[in-house]
Amino acid sequence: MSFSVAFTGHRTLSGDLNGKVVREIIEDAIRRGADTFYCGMACGFDLFCCWILSRLRKYYTFKVVACIPCRNQEKNFSVEDKILYARMCEACDEVVILSEFYYNGCMQVRNRYMVDRADEVIAYLNDNRSGTGYTVRYAREKGKKVIFVC
Repeated sequence: MSFSVAFTGHRTLSGDLNGKVVREIIEDAIRRGADTFYCGMACGFDLFCCWILSRLRKYYTFKVVACIPCRNQEKNFSVEDKILYARMCEACDEVVILSEFYYNGCMQVRNRYMVDRADEVIAYLNDNRSGTGYTVRYAREKGKKVIFVC
């Protein structure tokens, strides 16, 4: 049975994030039938998961959808993150830009877009008062399975 997965997580990755565990969780989803992944393309957890997916393409077949809240989302990223962002956008099968311009709340619109299309959410959550906390609450309200990385 095929299903889809969305990612939500913090922009700052702390020392408690274990990349091997993240990869194992993603691979487990693929083995269980995940065939589509929705990635918000923000710095931190989103781009990290997208990078892992780009590596897993050598072994598995699946679709990756970049869900971008507004055009030029990356304009304030560091140089390194801009390079990674561009590479990961190129590696995605589809790029969805939800707004031509930034506006207050566009990130939440992006997060709801992904959750609404996903069956499961993989979350890296350290602060419930964050956008990630909001997204996890929204996913639970919608009855989605949430898998926590740590």
